[in-house]
Amino acid sequence: KLRVVAESLKGQARLDALARVAAVAPRYGEYQKKTDREIPVIRLTPAG
Repeated sequence: KLRVVAESLKGQARLDALARVAAVAPRYGEYQKKTDREIPVIRLTPAG
């Protein structure tokens, strides 16, 4: 098991991360374009 800390990204950090995800998994970017709601982007960082 790996302990992590979850952080919900906002603003430019969210947009940058979503662009990186969409570059390797284009469907995520397409899905965001099809909806008005903001899809959460969560960063997982190893804890301590």
